[in-house]
Amino acid sequence: QGRFKVLGMLEKCAKESKEAMKAGKEPCCLMDFWSCKVLEEMKEAEDAGLPPPKHSTDEKMASVMMDFLFASQDASTASLTWVMALMADYPDVMKQVTEEQKAVRNDKNTPVSGELLPSLRYTRQVVLEVLRYRPPATMVPNTAERDIVLADGLVAPKGTLVMPSILASNMQGFTDPLKFDPDRMSPERKED
Repeated sequence: QGRFKVLGMLEKCAKESKEAMKAGKEPCCLMDFWSCKVLEEMKEAEDAGLPPPKHSTDEKMASVMMDFLFASQDASTASLTWVMALMADYPDVMKQVTEEQKAVRNDKNTPVSGELLPSLRYTRQVVLEVLRYRPPATMVPNTAERDIVLADGLVAPKGTLVMPSILASNMQGFTDPLKFDPDRMSPERKED
């Protein structure tokens, strides 16, 4: 039931955004910028005597926004869960991250800011390795828009659902790929 309530609220947002953009108001959020583009596409379709694009309805826009909200939340949650699990499994990595944090942020209450990020070199290596070792999205389904020749001459015909594995591809081209090793992302090793 909650999902339908959120979809209803997002439909209302899409409708209000399109109305505001149509009235000439200045865009103030991503929904507004998207609404500007959708209104432009709707006008082009109307001028060409075509129906409005399928993605231009309030319902469809709400559905896409719902997908983005949950996809971003899920990816962040999955990545943070893996960071915590791997820090517990690799106390030496946790120790280095902690030492770097203490060195860069003298006061533990100092917030991490954009200016501090370049100084957190080892922390960056850890984040990159977590994303390689345990990507938040392990597969990205696509529909073949044409016949695609895969490995060993295997052909995925047009219209086939193809599900490439990001996890498998993240294991290729790395030294000892099944090992969690943040140092592989260092400037010295350059495996990223």
